[in-house]
Amino acid sequence: MLRWKWRTAVACLGLLALGLVGCGSSSSQPQAASDQQGQAAGTDSAPAKTTPKQDPKLVVERFLQATKQGDKQTVRQLLTRKAVEEMEKHDRSIDPQGSPSAQFKVIESELVEGGAHVLVHWIDGPEGQQKTTKMIWVLKPEQSQWRVAGVIIKLFEDLPPVPFDFEDPADMEAKSQFVENEMRRRAEQAAQQTASTKGKQAAEQSTTPQTAGATTPGKQTR
Repeated sequence: MLRWKWRTAVACLGLLALGLVGCGSSSSQPQAASDQQGQAAGTDSAPAKTTPKQDPKLVVERFLQATKQGDKQTVRQLLTRKAVEEMEKHDRSIDPQGSPSAQFKVIESELVEGGAHVLVHWIDGPEGQQKTTKMIWVLKPEQSQWRVAGVIIKLFEDLPPVPFDFEDPADMEAKSQFVENEMRRRAEQAAQQTASTKGKQAAEQSTTPQTAGATTPGKQTR
């Protein structure tokens, strides 16, 4: 069986997934982000008709804590039933790997048509090199409870946010592949630029006249 591994994302969360990968800037205003990102997830900012009494922020906090700890059972319980069924149907297991060093801040939530959005800042990386990833977690009501259905992540500053629908594994696979290819392309481009810069510096140094130790013509050193 293929295993749906969670790296840090998700490499920031350790997503894709559900687990994720490149880090963007953070923001304390979820409304503006949701206006654009909600369209990508197929929702708008209208309130849901039936709203669970649960605080969606608490559900996301529990979900992310379970992700950090590699608690597969809790993660499974907090996903929508369709997400679990579709992953199993596509021969994928839910396998959060855990990321004890990661931190997260649940910032704010808002109701949208058919569910809720919760803004989270996920902070991870080596000490002194930590990065913050902005995520909008997508929740849906299910048996009077909020359940996690997907996440929208700002992975690249110059590209739109990427929505990951946990209820559509095939689409998630395609999105994950796109992200991996884009990260690889950017890494190769950065490596080429670094090599080019070093080459130019080496060429400049080789053409610089060596004056150390030279004496002025017509004079003798006593």
